[in-house]
Amino acid sequence: MVEFLNLCLSSISLVLITIAVILLIYNYLVNKHIHMLYLMIAWFSLLINNILYFMASFLLYVSTLAFIDNFFAIIGSLFIVIFGESISKKTPSIKKLIWFSFFIGLYSYSSFLNYFIYPLVSIPIYIIVLNTNIQVLSFLILMLTGSFLMPYYLFKIYRFAPSKLKNHTFISFIGGIIFGIIAPTLLIILRQASAIFILFSSVGMLIIVSAVFLKNPKLAFILPFRVMRLSVIDSDGGIMLFSHNWKSGEDIKGDEIVSAMFQGIISILRESLGKGNLQEINLEKAVVIAQKSKQFPIVYILIATSTSKSLKNSLNSFIKNFETKFSNTIESAINSRQILPATDIILDTFSFLPD
Repeated sequence: MVEFLNLCLSSISLVLITIAVILLIYNYLVNKHIHMLYLMIAWFSLLINNILYFMASFLLYVSTLAFIDNFFAIIGSLFIVIFGESISKKTPSIKKLIWFSFFIGLYSYSSFLNYFIYPLVSIPIYIIVLNTNIQVLSFLILMLTGSFLMPYYLFKIYRFAPSKLKNHTFISFIGGIIFGIIAPTLLIILRQASAIFILFSSVGMLIIVSAVFLKNPKLAFILPFRVMRLSVIDSDGGIMLFSHNWKSGEDIKGDEIVSAMFQGIISILRESLGKGNLQEINLEKAVVIAQKSKQFPIVYILIATSTSKSLKNSLNSFIKNFETKFSNTIESAINSRQILPATDIILDTFSFLPD
């Protein structure tokens, strides 16, 4: 009876994880967000891990199968961290990568000895026990690192999410707790993987995916920065064509001063240095991203507390939509010093930002 119950729970878990992976694949193919690719790889690796565990538990146990099974779990944990780093920072944390590299090396070496060397030679039992403990401990550290960091990343998303999306981010955070805290706690208590552990993990994985990243995958972009202002300026005369301030940029001076300042800086640097257009200025508490249009004599100025690839992707999306919408009116707007109505584009391309 217990065996049949475990079989049912494991089967349900595989179905839930498969659904989560399919949803992530579809979402990535539609939106091409890099953090979704990392999460998809993590979830797919954990799916393979669970499939191999299912085979070893109910079909045929082979020691090498357990060896491969655990490595897919480690890959899943690693890509959870890479996912979190991609939405939190411009580049992955070197300390976290060193941490993973060290314990992956330790686990690989001890596993190789246990699965392939020790069965072939006569080894004192205390050495086998010591090596087994090292293998188990390094595996747990790798798994728990990814598991515990997942709810941490999701809490940060919930904390900074716009109010209209708080409910979805909170549900996802609950999914993170189920996946990253409750399930690993069961693993530690039971001291081995089990059907109930896998079920909790799969439920958490599906909730995480469906609650936030399918509703608004750009929510993951809110972590690395605070956006202050986006301005569209005529690169020749410094005429402001559009400007939008977020709450974090309310203390920035007037549009005319900002547009004249950046127009002057861009012109001076371009003419005096002859090294191309300005792209980025780093300040003590902010960064200025400047991107010149390829079609029109205008430059886009985005001011934020820090930059990231995801922020630049959002800016590119704004530029594309802005130039598509106003392709026939930009020249006349420059001549007449007209402010173009692009707030709706801001609301669409930067809808994930806090209010």
